[in-house]
This record gives sequence, C-alpha cells and structure tokens, in this order.
Amino acid sequence: MAHTQISMYLPPDVNPTQAAIAYGCRALPKLNEELQSEDLLTRQKALMALCDLMHDPEHVYVAINIGCLESLKALLKDSNHMVRIKTTEVLCIMATHNVGREGFLKHDIIAALSGLLNDPQTACRENLHLAFKHLAQLPSGKYAALDAEAIQPLLQLLSSPLRKARLNAIKALTMLAEAPEGRKILQVSVPTFRDLEMDASEAVQRAAQVAIKVIEWKP
Repeated sequence: MAHTQISMYLPPDVNPTQAAIAYGCRALPKLNEELQSEDLLTRQKALMALCDLMHDPEHVYVAINIGCLESLKALLKDSNHMVRIKTTEVLCIMATHNVGREGFLKHDIIAALSGLLNDPQTACRENLHLAFKHLAQLPSGKYAALDAEAIQPLLQLLSSPLRKARLNAIKALTMLAEAPEGRKILQVSVPTFRDLEMDASEAVQRAAQVAIKVIEWKP
C-alpha cells in the first residue's frame, strides 16, 4: 500500500522569489544564491522577495546564519541603482529587529553602508539614514556608527529640502548623542538644531528640541 510522504524540498520549477512568503525560511537559501547571480533581473527579484520576508525576525535570523548579509554587502556596490536601492531597503527592514542589528555589528555592515552616504540615489540615502537610526538604538550600534564617521554626513542632511530626510537625520543624531563621544562631537552643532526649532514642520521642530536636550545633557 502506498504511503503519503511530504517532501522537505521545494517543488521543481518553482520560482522562490514569487513564492517567498509561502515557503518562508526554506526559500532563503535559494534567494541567497540568486543574490549572487550575474543576471540582473534575478538579483532584483530576490531582493524584492527578501523585502517581504525580512519583516519576520525568525527569517532575519536564518538569513544571517546562511550568509545573506555578506551577499547584501556585495550588492551595496552594484552598478544598478535599483539593486542598491532594494539592498538598502532590505537592510533597513532587517535593522528594525534586534537580531538584525546585532548581525550588522558582527558582519561590519555599518562600514559597508557608509560607502553609500553620498550615493546619487535619494532612496538609497534615505534607507541608509533610517538604518543608522535603528542601529543607534543599541549602545554598541552608536559606537559603531561613530567609528564609521556617520555624524558629518547626517549633519549635512539637516539642511536637506526633504522633510523626511531632515527628520530621520535628527533622530539618528539624537541617538548618537546618547553616547558621550557623540554628544561631545555634536556640541558645536547646537546652533543648527536651534535653527530647526523654527522649521516649517512641527515634527522637525519637536525632534530638534529633543536633540538639543540630549546634546546639552550634563551627566
């Protein structure tokens, strides 16, 4: 009598980038292979799938363990702007989880991200700044960002015409100011934050006020 047996492998001819949610963690090894593909469309599809999967911390944990961070580091230097944008988006989502932030520190992702601080693509830079903000939630993340010399590029964003960029930069700098070294560096920038208290955006005004309090705090 025949017995029903459920295979642990993906069915043949299934594109895991189109079935990533269905297969979850089991899709990740294949996606990691596709991140390293020489075919542009394959890399882009794999990144799209990872953007969905990385909202789950369990998937982030598995992705880190199978080497996805190293693959993503390489893609930060990709010549295709859409690949760089989606790569920073994946990393930004991963940085929302503790396991992701810890993985970033272990695999030196902050230094790799810093290479895109002057990327011509606005979306790349916005994802990068948001990732820094998430990383700064960890004490060790603050010092890693300082070591990557992230403060000056973030300060430049305070004059950005984009409200979202200004707001993310203020929040990231505020977290970096919680570290004594960061607070010392940002002392000279207090006048810039005071100017932002007059910003057209109320959210930016409030963020600037919080930043000033943190920077001027005396232990």
